[in-house]
Amino acid sequence: MTPSFGWLDLSDAEQRRAREYLRQFRTEGTLDELGFGIVRDALADVFFPATNTIMTRSRYLFFVAAALLRVERERLSGGQAARRLKMLEDELRKILSRDSASEDDAEKNYGVIGALAKDNLRRYPSSIYWNALKRLGLFKRPEWGLTYYLGHLDDYYKLIAPKRDDDKTSHPPLALTHNWDAGLNDVFASTTGLSLNDGFSPKLDFGLVPAEAGYLTARFQALAQCQGPSLLAH
Repeated sequence: MTPSFGWLDLSDAEQRRAREYLRQFRTEGTLDELGFGIVRDALADVFFPATNTIMTRSRYLFFVAAALLRVERERLSGGQAARRLKMLEDELRKILSRDSASEDDAEKNYGVIGALAKDNLRRYPSSIYWNALKRLGLFKRPEWGLTYYLGHLDDYYKLIAPKRDDDKTSHPPLALTHNWDAGLNDVFASTTGLSLNDGFSPKLDFGLVPAEAGYLTARFQALAQCQGPSLLAH
């Protein structure tokens, strides 16, 4: 027989049945014994850095950044910040999974994370896209995890608070590194429906606007200059 490869297009119900069947054979210590995962991950990073297979749409990078910047503007930290982020992401899911008036609208909204799971969603876009936000330099502290970031926002707010000297004159802090790339301010100023003050527009969809597309292109090119070329940057 001549070898060939391809893919299966299964319904959601069939995928669930397949996962349940495979789960019967899952045992501890039988994952990737031959070490192919290392090779796979290395090749994936050469071809498509800062991405993974559970990402759906590139505009989620801006959605998540906008939600977290909103959390910062509201000066929330720790558990309050985590709950507010979840609230914003739930609001985003409901907007993106709204009923579409046409097939064109439905195509624009394809790929909503949590469209089926709804309130039972386990992995939110913020956790799925967090590493990409760091790799691409949208978030400027690559050593921080999402939980650490949310838990230490109070410290950041103290750093950015104006300092007062003896004559009560207020001075901005010196040599401060902000959490987010300054270029995002220009992107959001040119973006429809992603206001950091008013939240997500009810008409929001996955269509990148030119400012967003240009910004992402520049970020992938910068990543290639720093860490080597990739198929995605090419």
